Amino acid sequence: MQIESTMLPGVLHADPADRLIIATARIKKYSLVTRDEKIQKYSQQGHLTVVKA
Repeated sequence: MQIESTMLPGVLHADPADRLIIATARIKKYSLVTRDEKIQKYSQQGHLTVVKA
């Protein structure tokens, strides 16, 4: 997952914790429940499924 977190598609901020969470969700094919607006914005690029909390 560490490698995936450094190679995420699209535009995303550099917060390593967010990148690891996103990479894990993508690998496991999970929907991510979050209030984080940056992650929600990233999901709009189509690289992640997010449920707004």
